Order: sequence, then C-alpha cells, then structure tokens
Amino acid sequence: MKRTGYLVLVGALAATPAMGQEEPAGGSKPALDSRVERLERIVGSRALREMRERMTSLQREVQELRGRVQEQGHTIEQQRQRIRDLYDDLDRRLLAVERSGPAPGGEAVSDLAPPQAEGENEAYRNAFGLLRELRYEEAVSAFRDFLEKYPESRYAHTARYWVAEALYAQRRFEGAVEAYRDLLESHPESSRKAEARLKIGYSLEETGDTEAARKALEEVVAEFPDSTEAEQAQKRLQAIRRAEEEAAAEESSGEGDSGSDGSGGDAAE
Repeated sequence: MKRTGYLVLVGALAATPAMGQEEPAGGSKPALDSRVERLERIVGSRALREMRERMTSLQREVQELRGRVQEQGHTIEQQRQRIRDLYDDLDRRLLAVERSGPAPGGEAVSDLAPPQAEGENEAYRNAFGLLRELRYEEAVSAFRDFLEKYPESRYAHTARYWVAEALYAQRRFEGAVEAYRDLLESHPESSRKAEARLKIGYSLEETGDTEAARKALEEVVAEFPDSTEAEQAQKRLQAIRRAEEEAAAEESSGEGDSGSDGSGGDAAE
C-alpha cells in the first residue's frame, strides 16, 4: 500500500514541471498579440503617412498642371486674337486695293460699280467671320460658295486668296497649291502675287516635291528680287540645300561604315 502511494506521488511530481512549462506558452499569447498589433499600428501609420504625403504631392502636381494649362490657354487665346487681328488688317488692305484699283475705262472700281447687293456683302462677311474664328474648313466652303454664287464680285480676288490661305493653315498643301494657282490665273495682277508664288514653293516642299519647290522659290527670287518674299525664298532655298548636304553626308558615312565592316569580314576570313 505504501509502495503504491509512493509511486502515485512520484508520478504527480513528475507531471508538475510539464504543466509549469505549458503555462508560459499560454501566458505569452496575449503578449505576442500585443506586439503584432503594435507592429501593425506602426506599419499602418507609416503607410498612411506615405499615402498622405503622396496625395499631397499629387495635389501639388495637379495644381501646377492646372496653372500651366491656364497659362497655355491664355497664350493660345492671345495667339488666336493676334491671328484674328492680322486677318482683319489684311482683309481691310485687300478690300481697299480692290476698291481703288483702276477699271478698264480708267475710272476707279468704286466709281463704276453699282451698289453691292446686301446678300453679296453678307455672304462675304459670313465667310470671313468663319475664317476669323479659325474655322478653316467651314470658311473654305463658304468662300467657295461665295465664288460660285458671285463669280464677278469685286470680292472674288480676296475670296480666292482666303481659300488658299485657309487650306495652307490646315496643312492641306496640295489643295493650297491649286488654290494659289487659281488665284494667280484668275487675277494675274493680284497684289498678293509674290506671296502666292512663295506659298506655292512652301507647299510643294511640304508635299515632298523638293525639285518643284526649288524651282518655284527660285522664280520668286528672280521675279521679285527686292521683295520680302524673295528674302524668305532665299532662306528656304538655303535650308533645302543644307538638308540635302546633310542627307548626302549621312549617306556617305553609312556607305563608309558598311564598306569598313565588309573589309573587316574579308580580313577575318
């Protein structure tokens, strides 16, 4: 009996350390959870801080971009207004030339011409209004309609000029060439002859027909030697020559490189 009790007591004592060892593990769980939560708070606050900083930076960039857009919009509007003013001034000059030009009988057109129909004046004003607002496509159609309806109008010369200018502004260079040529054929004594010839040269170059462009520009220099258009034509001719020389130099350099590569290959063989 004593022996049995002794064995039970030994077993109980042996089991006690094991139970004591399990308690720290169980007792450390709240501490571990606390550490995890603290780390999560640290990481979370850091991520939140970085997010806030990024948002602030993005807001600053957006404000800067808005400022730039507003500034560019103001600049564009200034340029548009400058173009409108130029159109207004040039249109006044062209119409003044039309009115003061001599008629076949030697008298001024303004003296011979009957009062213009209100419809004709209104049609021209409407077409020019579209051009002034830089609505080029609509302006071209309106001026062409005007020319079809009033082919003998004293505004016909100016209308043809604006058709060509509107096409050129749209970078429709092939159409611009045709329109400038139509202007010169219909009005061989046009006050815009030199400019039309110059723009033909510019347009031909833009279409890639460099030889025709060169010829047109050289004709401007020869026919209007002391004009601003001749000076501009000279500058464009020089630019064409420089571009051709640079292209020739690059081609020559490329041939030299390929030749040296080939000779190296032969030597290696």
